[in-house]
Amino acid sequence: MNPSLNLHMELLEDVSAPGSGKDFVEGVAVGLGAVAAVTAIIAFT
Repeated sequence: MNPSLNLHMELLEDVSAPGSGKDFVEGVAVGLGAVAAVTAIIAFT
């Protein structure tokens, strides 16, 4: 498994942890950014 993808899955698990709505929205935004970054890394390698 791609190490950056594995790290991304760990980040997603952290985002899934219970928290306030604001934290959840921020987590989703960070998660989308991570998805975009991983996609870009895979696309350009």
